[in-house]
Amino acid sequence: MANRTVLSFPEKKKPAKKEKGGTREKLSEQLLQELRKDDAYREFTSAEEVYGGIGESLMKVRKARRMSVADLAGSIGKKETIVLRMEKGEYKQYTMKLLLQLAHRTNSKLRIRFE
Repeated sequence: MANRTVLSFPEKKKPAKKEKGGTREKLSEQLLQELRKDDAYREFTSAEEVYGGIGESLMKVRKARRMSVADLAGSIGKKETIVLRMEKGEYKQYTMKLLLQLAHRTNSKLRIRFE
């Protein structure tokens, strides 16, 4: 009989169950409250909302015009991955020229509002 080496691994511990109103949740809520007081954090979340709004609007108008991602990307001279990032709200390099191109290529109007 040949010698066999047996490898054994320690059992994985199961993660602790989350308790409603537990310490972790309380700390998370406190952290969020503190972050919301910070101007830079509020600026960041505001910018993320803008990028997400642009992406959502772009996807809606593209689909309403029955354009594929490839069609839109080709018409503005960008890669499909860029248009997909725009629609997900991940693209952050918008210029006025690009926004106007997007509006023109989707046969829609560009409106910018300050509220």
